[in-house]
Amino acid sequence: MVGGGQTNNPSVQDIADAVRSLGSDAVVVLPNNKNIILAAERVPELVPEKRVVVLPTRTLGQGLAAVVAFAETEELDALLPAMERAAKGARTLEVTMASRDASIDGVEVSEGAAIGLLDGALVHTAPTPEACLLAMLADVADDAELGTLFYAVATGEVAAKQLAARIEEAYPDLEVEMHGGGPDLYPYLMVLE
Repeated sequence: MVGGGQTNNPSVQDIADAVRSLGSDAVVVLPNNKNIILAAERVPELVPEKRVVVLPTRTLGQGLAAVVAFAETEELDALLPAMERAAKGARTLEVTMASRDASIDGVEVSEGAAIGLLDGALVHTAPTPEACLLAMLADVADDAELGTLFYAVATGEVAAKQLAARIEEAYPDLEVEMHGGGPDLYPYLMVLE
């Protein structure tokens, strides 16, 4: 795993070094960010001693879905189609807080408000992170069977459990899993499959 984030993208060399450090002769690189895909795609030429396949995941949710489809006992060529399908089928809902007033893609954002990104695009703003996630779910939850909710340490388990209960009540056909350890800048991150 290579660290990074919206303002701290890893370099081609960072990714190549991580690939070299692995004991496997075949490595699948999941960029999980549209800004990292081009850097990741240059890694195979820097690490010719390994088979490096880049699955161009654009969000953390796509990467997580691809990892779930991975099976260590199967051949890479047999795994890739399933990993690609899983990544393409995942929707990523991210809730973070606005650092300034702005108007982006027709959404008016106030500093300090919760903002919601659906597959990387700003789609909602709300007074609280919980209201923001619920607003995004209203647009896309009906097409999903499984929702994996990650929450940041600062959010806390109690608040996350309360939100998960509200989601389960509103969407009884959606199976909700909850996990701590979400990205620090995102009170909530949810992956729908």
